Amino acid sequence: MCKGGWRQAEIGVLHGLFTLYEHTGRLDEWTELFEEVIPDFLDENGQPLRGTEIWWVFIMDHRQRVAYRRKDMATAEELARAVVAVEGARCADFRDQDSEALSYSQRAS
Repeated sequence: MCKGGWRQAEIGVLHGLFTLYEHTGRLDEWTELFEEVIPDFLDENGQPLRGTEIWWVFIMDHRQRVAYRRKDMATAEELARAVVAVEGARCADFRDQDSEALSYSQRAS
């Protein structure tokens, strides 16, 4: 479990390890490692812990990938729909705005 506000570093390590495990055909090992860190980011209902909202999509996307690899299509679809709903809601504020009028941080989010 990540302590002391190191979640950004933990996400960076997870990105790198996923790439390594994926390219070396070790996704079962990745799944074991990944599932151990989910409680660092999500509560038991799949909601982000306070301060981890920024990484919710990353964690949920990987949960969806795990469910898909396990051929648990119902769970994979549920997780994918949750991600689409959250991302759609995040974009709703920007849909009708001229992209040139958006700040750098608004365009990057």
